[in-house]
Parts: sequence; structure tokens; C-alpha cells
Amino acid sequence: MNVSLLEWGTAWEDLGRKPGVSIAAGTVTNNVDLLLEGKILVRVPSLDQEVWARLAAAGAGNGAGFFYVPRIDDEVLVALAGDDPRDAFVVGGLWNDRDRVPVGDPVTALAKRIIRSGLTAGAGHEIEMDDLAQSITITTSTQQKITMNPATIELTNLAGTVSISLNNATQGVTITAAASIALEAPRISLKGATVEINGAATTTLKSAGVCNVTAPLVKIN
Repeated sequence: MNVSLLEWGTAWEDLGRKPGVSIAAGTVTNNVDLLLEGKILVRVPSLDQEVWARLAAAGAGNGAGFFYVPRIDDEVLVALAGDDPRDAFVVGGLWNDRDRVPVGDPVTALAKRIIRSGLTAGAGHEIEMDDLAQSITITTSTQQKITMNPATIELTNLAGTVSISLNNATQGVTITAAASIALEAPRISLKGATVEINGAATTTLKSAGVCNVTAPLVKIN
């Protein structure tokens, strides 16, 4: 039987008891918080009205905290608390047979911790922590990616045509690009035991001022 929030609280008072905490699953119907109070509108099946519920969040405070607003039609866990049952809180989100967990393999899922955002399912930013691979992968909604594991740290673009890679085994840094690489600064220094500049087609060295080539022995051709 559906009851209103007022009836819910009155029923407890008629029994000479103050209402405590009631937990129920609800569905988000409006997530536009015009007053910026951290509230969303939730429909709870056991009630005959929707409630504006405050979002419980880690580190919530004045201008601080983990801010993540559930999407319309997301299922959430709602707590109705205290002397006034109209004081509602959203304490978390729920997965179900329609809204699945953000992993595809139930076996490897045990080793993964995933944070994923997005206005629609599967379309947002993602942070994946894989305990089995000892890796952390950050992927944007446009598939730009940073991967960190025991062997390498790698930054790649959507097409994989531009990348920066740090290799722990070789202690090397590799920068690759399908089109071009530009370095620009008031001063650029290249230093190494062996320095090689190799142009597969042409090589040009040009200076607007003095060009100095200094070495104990200079060979040309």
C-alpha cells in the first residue's frame, strides 16, 4: 500500500514512537538542482509522491567533496530519516538487471576497481585500477589514454598515431608521431654521450644568426 510521507511519519507517532530510518530503492526523475544544494528528485515506489533528496558524498562540505550527480532513471538507495520523514538522503547508486556493472568479464572484475562517468552509459571518462596487472588506466570520453604499469607509462591519442612512452626496463623515453613533432622554447639543449640526427629524406640545419660547429674533428661526407 502506498502512503504519503506525512502519513508515514504520523503512523509512527500514533504508536508512540518516533520514526527512525527507512531505507528504500528509488529512481531519479529530476537531477537539475537549480539552487545548487546537492539535491535530486527521486521516486520511491512505496510512497505516492516524489521527494527531493540530498546527495551523500565523500568529503562533502562548502565547495568541496566528491561531486557526482546520478542520471535520470538511475536506481538509487534512499534513506528517509529522523522525526521528519521528508528529510531524505541518497546514500548510493544501485546496479540491476538493466544497469550493469562497468566491466565485461566476471572473472577479471574481481581484480578491477573502476570509476566511470558519462551522461549516457559507456560514454564518459574512466579510471581503471587493475590489481592483477598492477596498472592504472585513465581514458577520456574521446579515447585519449594514459596507461601506467610496472613496465611503462604511456600516453596515446585516439588513433594511436601519437604517443609518449617511458620504459622502465630500458630507462628510455620514446616520442612518436605520424605527422610531426615540434619543440619550441627560448633555449633548447640536446646533450648525450652519442647524439645522432638522421633525416630519411632531407636534413636542414638553419640559424638566423651565427651557426657554430665545434669539435676536435669535424667530418663532412
